[in-house]
Amino acid sequence: MHRLTLVMALAAMLACPADGDDTTQADDSGSATGTGTGSTGTPPATDDTASGTGSTGNGSTTAPPETSDGSTTDEPPPETTGGLEGDVLRNDSWTPTDALVWQSWPGPDDCWASVFSPDNAQYPFDVVGAVAAIGGGGGTETFSVGVWEVDNQGMPTAEIDSTTFQVDGGTMALTEVDLGGLAVPTFTMMNQDFALVMCHTDHMGAPSIAIDADGTVDASHNWVYQQVMGSWVQSPDFFGIDGDFILRAVIMPM
Repeated sequence: MHRLTLVMALAAMLACPADGDDTTQADDSGSATGTGTGSTGTPPATDDTASGTGSTGNGSTTAPPETSDGSTTDEPPPETTGGLEGDVLRNDSWTPTDALVWQSWPGPDDCWASVFSPDNAQYPFDVVGAVAAIGGGGGTETFSVGVWEVDNQGMPTAEIDSTTFQVDGGTMALTEVDLGGLAVPTFTMMNQDFALVMCHTDHMGAPSIAIDADGTVDASHNWVYQQVMGSWVQSPDFFGIDGDFILRAVIMPM
C-alpha cells in the first residue's frame, strides 16, 4: 500500500502567484543545476501518435521548498537568479509561505501529469520550460519530463518529446528544467491544451513531487500513471490525492 507523505512548511524571500493557470514571468530564484539526455521513464502512449527524440535537458532550481522531514523552518534559502523566461502556467496555489505535501508513492516509471489551458491571447506559443517542487529527502535521482498531447477530458494520450534531468533530494529550491531544445512544435490552435508529464526513472519514494496543501484539486488537470495500473487516472481517484501537483509550465508567446 502506498503512502502519501509529509506536510512541510516553507519560507522564502520571494512570493509566487495565485491559484489557477494564471500567467506570470518565470523569474523565481534558483541556481542549482542538473543535466540529462534521453527519453526514459515515460508511460506508453494511449494511441499511435507518440514520438520523441530524446533531446538534452538542463535542470536548475528556483525558490524553496526547504526541509524534507516534516519539520518547519523559517530560514530562507540564499537569493539566486532563475534562468527561464516566459509566461508561467500553473494549477497549484502554493507560495513560499505555504505548507506542501511530498508524495512518496511513485516508483520506477511511475508518473504524474499537470494539464494546462493557456489563454487564447497567448497563442501561438512554444513550451520552453518546466518548474516543479521536487524533494523530500533522498539522494540525487534522475527524472524524465515531457510535453504530451491530451484528449478532450484532459487525459495525456501521446508524448511529443521528453528529456531527463537530475535532482538532489535535499534541494532547498524549486527545480527548473529547460525544455527549449525539445522537438515540440509551436502550439498555434486556440483551446489546444497540453500536459507536462514527469516520471521517476529508476527509484522509489523520495525525492519526488509535492502537492499544495489548500485541500482542493482540479481533477481534470492532475493525473497519475502507475505501472501496476497501466493507465492514467485523475489524481483524486488515486488514494485520494487532495492537492494540485506543483508542476508548472513556462511558455513563450510568439
